[in-house]
Amino acid sequence: MGFTLAEVLITLGIIGVIAAMTMPLIIQNIRGKILHTQLKKAYSTISQATQQLINDTQQIPNPQNYPNPEIDFLQPLAKYFNGGIYCSKTECSELFDKIITTYKNYPKNTLFSGTGSIENCLDDGFITTNDSMLIAFDRGTCKSDRFLFTIDVNGVNKAPNALGHDFFVFEVDPETGAIIPSGGNNSKYTDETCRVNGPLFDNEGVGCTAKALLDNNYFNHLP
Repeated sequence: MGFTLAEVLITLGIIGVIAAMTMPLIIQNIRGKILHTQLKKAYSTISQATQQLINDTQQIPNPQNYPNPEIDFLQPLAKYFNGGIYCSKTECSELFDKIITTYKNYPKNTLFSGTGSIENCLDDGFITTNDSMLIAFDRGTCKSDRFLFTIDVNGVNKAPNALGHDFFVFEVDPETGAIIPSGGNNSKYTDETCRVNGPLFDNEGVGCTAKALLDNNYFNHLP
């Protein structure tokens, strides 16, 4: 028994509706897995590079040991990345301007500049890598006892360019040199938020890193 043209068209229509409903979710899940993998790679890469520098210098990275860290710490650190290139804020002024004028907080409802902004944590030099990862450095301005890395895991030219989405904060433990995901154990940002509701600030999302690393469903529910 064959199908009539009307029956075929109805069936194709139903398939089309189902596909239209499910494809965005499938695409979101794929993107989420990619971002999760890139975040884990960034964590591993920055941890290994920092530890290699510690092994070679026998010096724990903190503001006390490195009074001129852009030159004495960050620039030497770049060589431990595959194709890592260091540049100062002045040398990469266009890059810095792009970050503070286009990147957004976790719920993506505001830019970085303004009250409580993370802008001041991103202006002490950068490292770029061959795989497009961008590392912004803070010499102790935002947390006086430690260095911070804020990493765009997929580079400035790939969306969403937002805190807690593809832009994540890591801290350097001033006692051991270990890399601490913000919002996790021993983090200075433990009490910072990773929210989409409530009294939101420009730095919303700085405490998302540990959660993004540990929660396999984190990237499936981004705002």
